Amino acid sequence: MEIGSVADWISGVGSLLAVITSLYLANRREKIRLSVEILGVEEPVHIIHGAEQMKVITYELKNFSNCNLQITFFGAKVEVKPNYMKRKRKWKSNKLFILKPNDIIPAGFRIPFKVDANSTGTAAFDINKIYENISKSDIKDTEKIMFYCKDNFGNEYYGKPFELSEINNNQNKSA
Repeated sequence: MEIGSVADWISGVGSLLAVITSLYLANRREKIRLSVEILGVEEPVHIIHGAEQMKVITYELKNFSNCNLQITFFGAKVEVKPNYMKRKRKWKSNKLFILKPNDIIPAGFRIPFKVDANSTGTAAFDINKIYENISKSDIKDTEKIMFYCKDNFGNEYYGKPFELSEINNNQNKSA
């Protein structure tokens, strides 16, 4: 049995690598990269809406990918304090708060919210309504809150977690 010349082997291996590389390049998808920064928790952000000044929390969404994204959901997850007397579990499950479109400033804001490729989009929510939604809930021992959003592909993007006391302090700061 003859194995062929070195030139034939190099040619065959080169052809195989070319096919593998072309299949990889044809089938790869660009990774979606979106960063979420939440502003207005540590220091109040004020905007003028109509005739009144409002305190808001803003989602600053930075799209670093080459594809347009649509944000289909804005929400917050709340972590509650452990209750060691009743249960031995460390944490209760997270409670989900959906930020409603009527809580969004300006009033003409629509979901899905479009964030173009390589650009930044900002959505603002009335901090008073967020605080009311949390205080009306059945969870009273809230410790941390984490704001997040979902895109049209179902990916979730989270901002950093905040202590609820930071939101309470913001709520009490004067305009």
